[in-house]
Amino acid sequence: MQSTTTSSRTLVQRVRHELKLRELTIARIDRLGPGFAAITFTGEALADFTSLSFDDHVKLMFADEDGQDVRRDY
Repeated sequence: MQSTTTSSRTLVQRVRHELKLRELTIARIDRLGPGFAAITFTGEALADFTSLSFDDHVKLMFADEDGQDVRRDY
């Protein structure tokens, strides 16, 4: 979402980004607590990544230990 101030009120505009599959590398994992980690990704595929708002989200797709496809939204 992108907000723009006009006069005394704020307008919110929904912005949809084109879906793009990006192959990334995990650069670092910081364990923050039980069951909670901060994961830093890196890769050339992030060169054109755009986030316009604090409430944007990403979808991660990866294979689990058994080779099954897993999808998560964050």
